[in-house]
Amino acid sequence: MDEKANVKIFMFDPSKDKEPKYKTYEVEWKGLTVLQVLKHIYENQDAEIAFRCGCNGVGPARCGGCVVEVNGAPVLACQMLATKEMVIKPHRKFTIIKDLVVDFERERGTDA
Repeated sequence: MDEKANVKIFMFDPSKDKEPKYKTYEVEWKGLTVLQVLKHIYENQDAEIAFRCGCNGVGPARCGGCVVEVNGAPVLACQMLATKEMVIKPHRKFTIIKDLVVDFERERGTDA
C-alpha cells in the first residue's frame, strides 16, 4: 500500500481574489523533492498552480527561484525532500504575484 502525502498549497491571485485560500492534494512523496511534488500536482491534478523553478528538482540548486515556505520554514523546493504532511506557502518576505510565485524585487508591504 502506497502512502500518500497531504499537501496543502496556498492559492491566491491578487488580480482577482479577495482572500487567499488553500487547496489540499494527495500525492506520492517518498524520495521526491518538494519541487517534484509541485510538478506532479501541476501535471496530474491542477495545472492552475503557479510556482517557479529553474531546474528539474534533482541536483544542485542553480537559481533560488523556487524558494517557498514549507511548514513555516523558508526552503528551496528543489532541495528539500517532501514529507508526509506539508503546508506550502510563498516566501513571506516578498510580494505575491500568484500562488507560490513572488516578486523578488518587492518586499511585502512596499509599493514599487
